[in-house]
Amino acid sequence: MNALLKSLPLLLATSTALAAPHQHGQAYLDMVLEPPTLLISISSPLANLTGFEYQPVTKEEQSRWEQVKQDMQTPDLLIRLPEDADCSLSRVLLQSPFATAGAHDHGDHGDHGDHQHADLMAEYQYVCARAEALRQLELPIMQKYPDIERLRLQFIAPDRLHRIDINAGQDHVELP
Repeated sequence: MNALLKSLPLLLATSTALAAPHQHGQAYLDMVLEPPTLLISISSPLANLTGFEYQPVTKEEQSRWEQVKQDMQTPDLLIRLPEDADCSLSRVLLQSPFATAGAHDHGDHGDHGDHQHADLMAEYQYVCARAEALRQLELPIMQKYPDIERLRLQFIAPDRLHRIDINAGQDHVELP
């Protein structure tokens, strides 16, 4: 495994931690390409995706949260890679902002005031037979989640590094 892939968790965590303050309306899309492997990470304040940032309470909130989790497990609903790249999804990891069942929550069980912040992160690993064809992306995430006003894309490859801001209404981006 190449050094770039070995350092991916650190790269993504560092770039997200340093460049991704919790800001409603903004989400982050990090991509690391070390052919044939493509790793993608999406990070967003939960409010951009669900409209709230606390453990769901009502049936409507629970339903919305379950739908978001299902969407995040299906990356084609969020990002479409070029068919010419011939990429196959090999792994999905969803990092929930909430404690898992059975975990003890030390937080306040009271109101859901503005002081609470929660982020959702999803990671995807692909194997791309023709990684050189990764020159554009379709971004249905921008239509599916209109509360994302800006998507900050960081693309790292052996021969290029790019940062691109994608604004509301854009659903296509060229990768230089």
